[in-house]
Amino acid sequence: MSAIALCLYVLLLTQVSDAANGTVNAKTIAGKVLYGYQAWFRCPGDGSGWTDFWHWTHYSKKADSSTVNVDLWPDVSEYPSQCQCDTGFTFSNGQPAKLYSSYCDGVIDTHFKWMREYGIDGVLVQRFFGYQNQADTAQILEKIRTAAEKYGRVFAVEYDMSGASGDQIHDFLVNDWNYLTNTLKITTSKSYLHHNNKPVLEIWGFFKERMTPSQAIDVLNYFKKITFLIAGVNWIWRSNDVINNDPYKSVYSVPDVIQPWMVGAFDQGGFQSSWNKQVQDDMDYAKSINVEYSPVIFPGFSWYNMHLNNNPPEVAKFNQIPRNGGDFITAQYNLHISKKPLFLFLAMFDECDEGTAQYKVAATAAAAPAQSKFVTLDIDGKKLSTDTYLKLAGKFTAQFKAAVNATL
Repeated sequence: MSAIALCLYVLLLTQVSDAANGTVNAKTIAGKVLYGYQAWFRCPGDGSGWTDFWHWTHYSKKADSSTVNVDLWPDVSEYPSQCQCDTGFTFSNGQPAKLYSSYCDGVIDTHFKWMREYGIDGVLVQRFFGYQNQADTAQILEKIRTAAEKYGRVFAVEYDMSGASGDQIHDFLVNDWNYLTNTLKITTSKSYLHHNNKPVLEIWGFFKERMTPSQAIDVLNYFKKITFLIAGVNWIWRSNDVINNDPYKSVYSVPDVIQPWMVGAFDQGGFQSSWNKQVQDDMDYAKSINVEYSPVIFPGFSWYNMHLNNNPPEVAKFNQIPRNGGDFITAQYNLHISKKPLFLFLAMFDECDEGTAQYKVAATAAAAPAQSKFVTLDIDGKKLSTDTYLKLAGKFTAQFKAAVNATL
C-alpha cells in the first residue's frame, strides 16, 4: 500500500470511528468542510464591555433604518431568552424583532448544536488585528472551545490582518499566538484541529498592497515551523506576472495551503467562466509549487445596509449577488468537489454584514423587520426554510467525505 493510500485508509478508519461516537476527528483537516465563524455580534448590556449593537449597527446604541449594518436578519427563535436583545424594530405584525449577542453562552452553544445536528465538521474562528486586546475576544474563544468539545465539533484560529500595516503583522501575530497557546492553551483542546501533528492556523491578508514579499515570507516562515499553515490571499493572487517575475512568487510557495478569497468575485452567471479562466489555473499553479489549494465557497453577497448611510455614500446594490435559492453555492460546490481538494471552506456561518451567513436567518419578508430592507431567503423566488443552508452544508459534508473515501 502506498503512503497516500495508507493515509487515506487511516482517514477512513478515523471517520468511521468518529461517526460511531458522534465526534469529528480533530487530528486531520483532510476531508473537512469548515465554516468561517465571526461570533462578533454584541448588544448593549450583554456583559461583553461593548455599549452598542456591535456589527448589527454602525457602532450605535440604537437599531433603526439609519444605523443598521446587516443585510440578513437572524432567526433568534431557538436562542435562550436571555441572549435575545430588544432593538426597537418590529415585524409587519407589530411583534418586536430581536437580535442576539454572540457573547451569550447560549448563542455559541446553539450554533455548535446545529453543526452537530446537521452534520457539519466545525469552524475556523476569525480573530482580527486591532481587537486582540479586548477581553471579550478571549472569552469568545473559550466559549467556542467549550461548545466544540461538548458537541464533538472542531475549530481552529483564523487571523484576519485587515487594517494592519506590513511592519505590524509579525510582532502582532507572534505575540498573540503565544498568548493563545501559552496562556489560554487553546491548542490543547481535544477539539482544536490539527494536521500532520501540528495545530492548524490560518492567516488572511497576504496581499501585495498590505505587505512586502520579505515581510510576508518572514511571517510565513515563522509559523510554517510550528503550525499547519493556511495563507489567505487575494482572489487575483496569481497572474502571468506571478509565473514570470512577480516578487510575490516566492511568497506563495511557503505555506501548506493557499486559499484565495473569492467572495464577491463572480455571480452564478459568471462562475463557470471564472472557473475555466482562473480557478482551474489557480489550482494547477498551486499544485506545481507543491502547495495545497483550498476553495472558498459562498452563497451570495449583499452589503447594502453597510454602505447605505455612508458619507459620502458608496454604491452598494441590494442583493448584489443573488443566492438563487441555493443553486449558486451548489454549482460552486459541485465543481470543487470533483477536484477533491484537501478541505472546503464555506464563507460564512454568521456573516450577516455582507450577506453570506448560512445559519438560520429570516426566510420570508414577514420574518424580517419592516423598517429596513433585508435580504430574505425567498427573495429569489424560491420558498425556503430558515435552515436551508445548514441542510446544504450537511449534504456537502457527507458527499465530500464520500468522494475522499472513494479514492481508496
